[in-house]
Amino acid sequence: MHYRILFLLLIFVSQPSIAASFNCNKASAPIEHAICDNADLDAADSLLSQRYNALRKSLSNSEVKTLKQEQRQWLKQRLKQCAIDNITCLVNVYQSRIADFDSRLGMNSVSGLSAQTASRHINDFVPAGYKILDMAEGDLNRDQYNDVVLILAQDNEQGEALRPLLILIRDANSQLHLAARNDHVVLCVECGGMLGDPYQRTAIKNGYFTVEHHGGSSWRWTKYITFKYVPKKSNWYIHKVSNQSYHSAEPDNIEESIQTAKQLGYVSFKDYQNEW
Repeated sequence: MHYRILFLLLIFVSQPSIAASFNCNKASAPIEHAICDNADLDAADSLLSQRYNALRKSLSNSEVKTLKQEQRQWLKQRLKQCAIDNITCLVNVYQSRIADFDSRLGMNSVSGLSAQTASRHINDFVPAGYKILDMAEGDLNRDQYNDVVLILAQDNEQGEALRPLLILIRDANSQLHLAARNDHVVLCVECGGMLGDPYQRTAIKNGYFTVEHHGGSSWRWTKYITFKYVPKKSNWYIHKVSNQSYHSAEPDNIEESIQTAKQLGYVSFKDYQNEW
């Protein structure tokens, strides 16, 4: 069984699930097997699914219909651009599609702001010498407004440089405010070993958010860190840390460990230290 499916099932027991692009247990087409067997393509497919769903929510019914037709056509065309075994080419095709969706999400912001204003407002939270590594949108404090998890990296990132994670909360006037920051959640660019940068994505669902990592070489590992919003405290606390490891030659032989708040303690987001 592919690690992504097992891991998602384990992580979100007792909380809302965050769906992956598709179930690798039911993979049948060659492209589906390619996605499930390659970490980079797997990550690109998951991120594309996230961006597609975000864009779909920002459109009218007629626009959604057009988007679905467009996406079906793109799915057919992707293999005309790359051979099924050319993973680098496929990842580039996915990244190009993700960039297209990101651009369109700016033009269809759920906040109602123009793309220029929205971009400028996000950039207000980026310190000098830093760039945006990733951004995820969703309801972080269960008030029905679309908030933002912003992950930053140094402009010339290398080694074990810290990667700040910012929680930005949106108010009723569509303005974002910094609620919390932690520089010790997202793993460094070289922390993934031979597989490279371990950071995969951040997923948000109904007051929960999860930071996903994957790395290793022959021995592969995954680490998902989940935080939960606690209304009585108006703050986020560690909910669960899930680790898995397996050898690439034996992907079904998975070792796993899950630590919940009971073992980790009542640790707030800003005080959490990612032990590595």
